[in-house]
Amino acid sequence: MLVAPGDYVSLDARQSYDPDGRIVSYLWEFDDLETTSSGKNVVRTYPRGGIWTAQLVVTDDSGVANATAIDDLTIRVNNAPVAEAGPAINSETLQITLDGSGSTDADGDSLI
Repeated sequence: MLVAPGDYVSLDARQSYDPDGRIVSYLWEFDDLETTSSGKNVVRTYPRGGIWTAQLVVTDDSGVANATAIDDLTIRVNNAPVAEAGPAINSETLQITLDGSGSTDADGDSLI
């Protein structure tokens, strides 16, 4: 999943199921937060770029040792590119050459 910083991210556990009972708990854990969220659907934002993980822990109604299952989702929050136009140019000529080759992207995305 690729999003921009501040975009709303909707995490959905509705496809989770228990073949011999029912799911009684949905817990979302995030590697960038100390708090968890519960529920089938969670909506949140990521304030800065990076690669983050959301982990879903579901628990069924059996009460036995294998009553939980875990799944991970990777969320890639895009970093803005850095534009570098080159050094200042003072010239009296009609034609100059501009060089933006110093521009970069922290995510490794191509710059067009």
